[in-house]
Amino acid sequence: MICNDLVEFHDGVETQLSEFHHKRLIKLKRLTLGELLCRKNLYLLEFNRLRTAQNVVESILDEYFALQEENLFCKFAEKLAIFISCSVGAQKSEFLGIDVTFERDSTIFLVKIKSRCSWANSSQINKLRQNFATAKNLLAQQTDKKVVAINGCCYGRENSSDKGDYLKLCGQEFWHFISGDEQLYAQLIEPIGYRAKEKNQAFLEAYGALINQFTAGFYKNFCSTDGYIIWEKLVAYNSAKLR
Repeated sequence: MICNDLVEFHDGVETQLSEFHHKRLIKLKRLTLGELLCRKNLYLLEFNRLRTAQNVVESILDEYFALQEENLFCKFAEKLAIFISCSVGAQKSEFLGIDVTFERDSTIFLVKIKSRCSWANSSQINKLRQNFATAKNLLAQQTDKKVVAINGCCYGRENSSDKGDYLKLCGQEFWHFISGDEQLYAQLIEPIGYRAKEKNQAFLEAYGALINQFTAGFYKNFCSTDGYIIWEKLVAYNSAKLR
C-alpha cells in the first residue's frame, strides 16, 4: 500500500471526501430561488414545454447541481492526488503553478495536478508551459539533476503523453506514477464509496426540502391564480433591464 498502512490511506480519502460532502451541503443551503432563476436560460424551459412549477424547479436545480458537483469533485480529486503524492515523499511545491515536487531515481519531478484530461484551453496550456519553464530555470541554478515536468490528470485517457516540454499522464497512468501502484486507480473506489450512502442521504433529504421550498416560491411569484406559469413575468425576472 502507498501509505504507511491501509487505515492511514482510508482515513486520508475519508477526510477529503468529507470536505466534498460538506461543501456540497453548504452550497445547497445558501442557494436562493432568485439566484437559481437568474442563472438559467428560461427560453429553453419554454422550448422544452415544461408546464408545472415543480418540473421547472427540478430541471433548473438538477442542472445547477450537476455542474456544482462536477466542480467540487474535481477539487476533491486534485486534493486527494496531492495527499497521496505527499504520503510517498513528495513536497508541496514552492514554485508558482506547480502542486508537488519530488525526487525519484536522481530525477526531480515537477507536477501540476488537474482532475480531468480536457481541463485547459490554449492560453491555460501556455501558462502551464511558462510555469514549468520558470521552475526548471530556477532548479537549473541549484542542481544539475534531470528535471521532468508532469501534468497529471486524475481521470481520462491521453493518446500521447509526450507534449514536448512536459509529459501528460492521465487516469491509471497518473495514479501509477505518483504511487507506484498500478491498480490504485481502481482501489480508490472502495474508500470513496465508504459511508457514501449515509452522506448522500443527508444531501438528498435537504435537496428534497429545497425543491419543495422553491416550488412554493415559484408558484407564488410566477404562476397565475388558476395555476398557469406566467412566462412573460418569469423571463422578465431573468432578463429584463434593471431600472
